[in-house]
Amino acid sequence: MVEPLGVAFTVLDGSVDARVRADRVGHITGSPLVLVAVAGMERVIRSRLERVDYTAHCYGPNMPSSLALSMQVRAALLSEGVIHSVPGIVVSDASVTGPNYLPDEDTNEQRFILNFTLFYYETGEIN
Repeated sequence: MVEPLGVAFTVLDGSVDARVRADRVGHITGSPLVLVAVAGMERVIRSRLERVDYTAHCYGPNMPSSLALSMQVRAALLSEGVIHSVPGIVVSDASVTGPNYLPDEDTNEQRFILNFTLFYYETGEIN
């Protein structure tokens, strides 16, 4: 079974000007960060297609930079063709809602939130 956070990290890593993480460990307040969490998942086609819902929190030192980062994430997910081949899977489609502005009340950092869905097939071929 493929780890769903790993799929999102593989799609986003190298496509955005920030660290893509599942936690805030080592994060310096005000530095760019994309915090990704799994919001839910379901098997759409028996033993083949996974549908995974994620939430991405895009942090930056100010509102314009956090918005720009969220737009980078959006563009990476909706890039033409959106098919990403990852060892063991093929990401076949994506959908995105947002960005929505929601400053972080705990850290006072500027933040935009995206909700996105990735659809992927397991190929059974892990390199």
